[in-house]
Amino acid sequence: MWLTLWSWTRLFAHGTHYSAQSYLIHCVGDSHQPLHAGNFEDLGANKILIQDLGGSKNLHAAWDTGFFATTKYYVRGKTLPAAFVSEVLEPLLPTVRSEALATLNPADWVKESRSLANRYAYVDENGQKIVTGATLSDAYVASRLAIAEKRLAEAGLRLAALLKQVLP
Repeated sequence: MWLTLWSWTRLFAHGTHYSAQSYLIHCVGDSHQPLHAGNFEDLGANKILIQDLGGSKNLHAAWDTGFFATTKYYVRGKTLPAAFVSEVLEPLLPTVRSEALATLNPADWVKESRSLANRYAYVDENGQKIVTGATLSDAYVASRLAIAEKRLAEAGLRLAALLKQVLP
């Protein structure tokens, strides 16, 4: 993924092209989702089926959208971006800024995600492996939502810094 990010950043720098912009934004976001750097064998937890969580039927989807569907910011299948950004992400920015901007290397972001996947995504709050059929506890959802929110804040800061580097 980091090589893809690097390639698209270069394309983006040489002329603002809509698909390059979209793909760059998508890849920066994906590199911060821990299960996008998950285990190959289970396809980043797509094969770990869980009891429904906000419409998510597998662990990967829970990390993509399921946690957010448990919040007041998720209405009729959509996140309310303005309220979510102002009430959740903006307050996180000062606390994550220096650490997030310490590296603008996409390979580092993926390594961070891999570490988070192993430490938090694949195990519950008691350190037990999450297996197919699991019901994610409220404690797991709340603590992992906090991680997902932090990763979104980091991704936003890093994307902004990356765009500053490549835009004229």
